[in-house]
Amino acid sequence: MPIEHPVKRKLRNDILPYFVTAKMLRKKWFFVTYSLFGYTTDILVVLTAIGVVSPVVSGIFAAGQTSGGKSTVLADLTDTLPKELYYPVLLVVLAWIFLRVAFIREDGQKRAILAKSCYQVVRSAEANLPSILGKSDPMSDLSKLYKEFWPTVQGCIQQDAWVWTPFAPGIENEVESWLEELCRRYEDGWDPADHNGIIFIPTTGGQNG
Repeated sequence: MPIEHPVKRKLRNDILPYFVTAKMLRKKWFFVTYSLFGYTTDILVVLTAIGVVSPVVSGIFAAGQTSGGKSTVLADLTDTLPKELYYPVLLVVLAWIFLRVAFIREDGQKRAILAKSCYQVVRSAEANLPSILGKSDPMSDLSKLYKEFWPTVQGCIQQDAWVWTPFAPGIENEVESWLEELCRRYEDGWDPADHNGIIFIPTTGGQNG
């Protein structure tokens, strides 16, 4: 059986799994909720500026104040706001309250900010991959690339923003597919390896593990 090129092993074990897992950060609840929270907050700012949100919020928290079995505050509110705006605005306010509570109780905002930063760091490292693999001996640069993003990933693991230890489950097929595509493009240009998997550099006669 032929010895697998060490660059290929490095990609499979130490590089690509992190790249694939980082993409899944965008699907975690705190990452998605952070974006929704931002949009909802911006909408509330606009609605407050035009004087729509304040009566809705008052109506929510004063709904228990009734007169003759009816909520006078909500009754006044429905008379004040256009009917087509009342329920959409109410939903926005309720969504904002829910998101805020969830963020406070679950450290959602901190985790989301860390996850977003980590995703950007890993994406930046991914962008450097083609130029590295285009070299005849990519190993040293791959090791440097790993050292660039690993501290950020490690910090996110400690803060529960990177929720896997260390990779997301079920990513093997995606990693292998990506690996094969990279090898198809670049492997022919890599310096060959001996039977021990040590890269031989013909131009210098040296060896680089």
